[in-house]
Amino acid sequence: MSSFIEYEYEKLENGSRQYDAVDYLSMRGVKARYVSYSTDTGNPYIEALPKPRIQSELDIACRRGIPGYRYEEEKKKEPHEKILSILKLRDVRFPLPLNYELEDEVFNALVLSYRARAMFRDEGGDISLGYEAHNQKHQADGVLIGNDASATNAGITMLGYSGCGKSSALETLFRNYPQYIIHKGKGMTTYPQIVYLVVQCPPHSNFRGLYKNIGVAIDRALGNVKPVYENELDAGERGTLSVYTDRVRQLIEKFAIGIIIFDEIQHIHFDATLENSFESILELSNKTKVAFGVVGTEDSYGKIFSGNLRQSRRLGAEIHADVYCQNRVLFDYNVKQLFKYQWFNKLVEPDEELIDKLYDCTKGIIDQLIGLYMYMNIDYVRAQRKPKVNADYVQRTMERHYPGVMDLLSNLKDPKVEAERAKLAKQANDDMQQIAQEEKRKAAEKAALNANKAPDAERIIELKQFVVSRIMEIDDRFNASTIENMVDKVLGSKEGKEKSNDDIAIMRMTFKKLQNAGKTDKRKAPKKKKASPAEILSFLEDNE
Repeated sequence: MSSFIEYEYEKLENGSRQYDAVDYLSMRGVKARYVSYSTDTGNPYIEALPKPRIQSELDIACRRGIPGYRYEEEKKKEPHEKILSILKLRDVRFPLPLNYELEDEVFNALVLSYRARAMFRDEGGDISLGYEAHNQKHQADGVLIGNDASATNAGITMLGYSGCGKSSALETLFRNYPQYIIHKGKGMTTYPQIVYLVVQCPPHSNFRGLYKNIGVAIDRALGNVKPVYENELDAGERGTLSVYTDRVRQLIEKFAIGIIIFDEIQHIHFDATLENSFESILELSNKTKVAFGVVGTEDSYGKIFSGNLRQSRRLGAEIHADVYCQNRVLFDYNVKQLFKYQWFNKLVEPDEELIDKLYDCTKGIIDQLIGLYMYMNIDYVRAQRKPKVNADYVQRTMERHYPGVMDLLSNLKDPKVEAERAKLAKQANDDMQQIAQEEKRKAAEKAALNANKAPDAERIIELKQFVVSRIMEIDDRFNASTIENMVDKVLGSKEGKEKSNDDIAIMRMTFKKLQNAGKTDKRKAPKKKKASPAEILSFLEDNE
């Protein structure tokens, strides 16, 4: 296959990828770098993709701890500081089976998607083919069109309990891919490629709301702070669904979107109308060959397809994200890893009885496990009389913060039961944020009270007043707020603390810092009275 643009392949060392030196996670748009794929030579949309990570690389990518955690240092912190640290447990990640399945399935879906499409160009420079990224106009002269003769490409379907790690797995997966790649043509012409979109399904909405969120995802991928494509796909109450479906098709072709994944599909309001079905959206797969994916619960998947095998097969093989919950060996390992981060007065090594109780209370669901463990630490930190951390403590913590959940865990296959469990778990997570906020408020009140009671409280006020008034007498270029701010910095420094009882020394240090700050400020300041050299010398000299 001959490409519509010319490019050279990157020279890579063993094990490296073409974007390793590019910080694409904090960027919106990276210049395409190409590697050879023998079966797709000349297809820039495939050869600009990084290869999937091998198992050893995924082992590393799927692990995330709490940076800077040191048990002995954590013990010294104030209660509110400990609770803020405990909240960081939400960022802890462990390798799960779905991470490894997703890696290959999504890459294959992307390759199939781009293999079944071809570039159509208008070298006359049709302005309608241009696009907006970073809220700036860019030139383009082509769109990526699906091949009608090609079979519809597959996508992915990932189903499982709420909180089993589906969304986290997507986040880990896409850390391997630049989201927005720019292919350079002749002159100013560019060819944008949005590799993936993860579209959040808005709660209690229909598919009009879903279309708007596609626009939101496109704007974010392109770095548009001012909404562009969100507005274009905001159907509101206007127009027919077919009109907005066609607009989505145009954007898929314009931006060469590889895969669109709808996350949290259980949030969508389903009914029997054609408008609120996936039929209109999935027809886009036939027309554009874009890959689609759905992520959510088993129950929501059944509501979408209602036994429609034709639609179901269009999304490819299913990844059952919660299968790992039944794997006790994996669960035991994850518990021991979690206990590496703890805020108990004495280090606790989880024994078999404690681990069994944790499993009974969570049935292996990772979010439920982390949430329960966070409460175990939070309750311990807040307790005046420290409890013994054992299986009984796990049970009491569960009953206190997740009342009724254990009864539900025995029948998770019932969608109503699972929905109720997810609701209770979410409420517990929200309550945790309230606890943290309350602890911060108490700490702030205590700090303010201690500051007002401090023996040098009046002394600090008098010192500030003295320094501000004296400097304003000698040099009116500086206003009171500027001087006071600099006094604060001086008193916060090591030297300032040592000389805090010497008014004259603090005044001189403040004045010098103000003078130095003025030298580095290149902006033109209004002309004001400036102290004479003699006055400054007198001000800075010792009065001994």
